[in-house]
Amino acid sequence: MSKTVVCPNCFQKNIVPDSVNNYLPACRKCNEDLSLVKSDNKKNYGSWFDNIVLAIRLVALGVAIWYLSTSGFLGYISSLIKDESETSKVSIVLQEMSPLMNGTIDLYTNQPRVAPLEIETSGSGYYLVKLVTTGTDDIVMTIFIHAGQSLTTEVPLGSYDIKYASGEKWYGYEDLFGAETEYSKANSVFYFQDTGYQISGYNITLYQVTNGNLSTSEISASEF
Repeated sequence: MSKTVVCPNCFQKNIVPDSVNNYLPACRKCNEDLSLVKSDNKKNYGSWFDNIVLAIRLVALGVAIWYLSTSGFLGYISSLIKDESETSKVSIVLQEMSPLMNGTIDLYTNQPRVAPLEIETSGSGYYLVKLVTTGTDDIVMTIFIHAGQSLTTEVPLGSYDIKYASGEKWYGYEDLFGAETEYSKANSVFYFQDTGYQISGYNITLYQVTNGNLSTSEISASEF
C-alpha cells in the first residue's frame, strides 16, 4: 500500500509506501525534505490544493466573462456574425430567365388529353397554371401562359384542383417568379368527364387578383 504526500514547496505529489513511517524521502521534484510534513496534511493537502486551484480558475473565468460583456466585445462579435449572415443572404441573387413560350405544357401522365380547357388572362406578367389530382395532389400538367393572352388546350379526364403562380419576372421552375410570386388556388374542383354523349370541359379566366369568373384563395409557396 502507499500514500500520497504533497510537497509544501513545489506542490509535487509524491507516492510514499506505507512502510515508511519515521522518515519520509525527499521530494522527487525539488528535493524538499518531506519528513516535516504533518500526517494530516499528507492525507488532505493535495485535495485542498486542487479545490483552491479550481476555485481560482472559476473566479477568473467569471471575471473574464463579466469584462467581455461590459466592454461590448461580445456585442461586437455578435454583430460580426450577424453581418456575415446578412451578407450571405444578400449574395444569393436570382438569375432572371427568358419567359417560356405562351402555352408551354409539361405533362406528368401518360393518359390521353381529350377534355377541352380554355384559359383567359389579363394584366401583365406571366402565369404558371398547375393541374393536380383532387385528393392526392399529384401533378398532372403545368401550363405557362403570358398575361393578356388566352389558351385553348386539352387535358386528361379526371377531377382536378387548379393552382397557379403569377409574377412579372421568370426565374425558372424552381424559383418561379422570385420573392414577388403570388400563389392562388381555385375554390372549386374541376371534373373533366366523358358522359357518353360529350366530353365536359371548362373555360376559366385568371387574374392576378382574386376576382373574375374563377373564385380563388391565396395559398403559400409550400401549398403550390
